[in-house]
Amino acid sequence: MLRCCYMTTQDFDLSDYLIEYLNKMNWSQADLAKRAQVSKGIISRIINRERKATPETLQAIAKAMKLPVEEVFRWAGLLPKNENQDQLTVEAEFLLLQLPLNQRRQAIDFIRFLAEQKGDYVTETMEKDEHP
Repeated sequence: MLRCCYMTTQDFDLSDYLIEYLNKMNWSQADLAKRAQVSKGIISRIINRERKATPETLQAIAKAMKLPVEEVFRWAGLLPKNENQDQLTVEAEFLLLQLPLNQRRQAIDFIRFLAEQKGDYVTETMEKDEHP
């Protein structure tokens, strides 16, 4: 059974996250290396746990994966895990970041609709976040 990169466990590390992400995106290590503009050897050694990623490499990986740098730093153990965020929220954020902007807007509109149906949605937040 394939665990996805947003489903975390205490012993999941950067290598595990990268493998899961590559599997989910159907990318090879060479694909990630090309997108991150780093050598395939660096990606291979990180995934094989032969070397630690530098902050610069982590930033390049985050950019290539279209993920927040902070999340990739958490995967690498350079930042503490966000204990206040539940797994569904982490999954939603991960999935939203995979979508093009127009589809993200549609997803947010649907989430707002669900929140409004619940009855206690704060309309001030919606007005503040509206985009032209």
